[in-house]
Formats: sequence, structure tokens, C-alpha cells
Amino acid sequence: MTADIDLTNGALEAPRTVTLPARVMERLGFGEVLEVADLAGVPFDRLDAALKARSTESARIVIALAYVLVRRREPDASWQDAQGWQIAIAPDPTHPDPMSRSAS
Repeated sequence: MTADIDLTNGALEAPRTVTLPARVMERLGFGEVLEVADLAGVPFDRLDAALKARSTESARIVIALAYVLVRRREPDASWQDAQGWQIAIAPDPTHPDPMSRSAS
């Protein structure tokens, strides 16, 4: 039998938010891109298409991108930590998102 858990009154912490720069793939070294592909379980030659597909694969790629970039500053960050991050991508004013309602 499991005990009840009360997650009200601030007992549940908000996830860490990591904001990725627009066009993030252009900011990675080749080895980092290969690591992203490996972590996401997506073949290297399918990374770009998979990222644009807005699928489970693209979600894994975004988590892997955040993890690889955060590790540059925080080498002790773990892949397990990254699974709980809330990840945002900064808008790129030169390339509006066609899926956005504000894009015309």
C-alpha cells in the first residue's frame, strides 16, 4: 500500500527552465551534434528533418540539445536532470515559426 502524497501548498517545485537560442544547431560543434543524435536516438542524417517534424523524436532532440549546451557551463548536469527541464526556444525574428498563430 502506498502513502498519500500532498502536492499542494508549494510542495511541488516548478521544473528548471532552459531557454535555447534560435537556430541552436548552428551553435554546436560537430562532436556535439553527433552526441545530440546519439542521445536522441535519431540518425545523424535525419536530425534536421526530425527536429522540424514536431514529433516525439523532435522532443528528444530538444532535450538533448539543452543537455549538451547546459553541460558546457555545468559539466555535472546529468541526462536524468535534463528529462525534467522545461525547455523554451527563443524566437528568431528573421525566421518566423510557420506554426505560430502570430506568423502571417
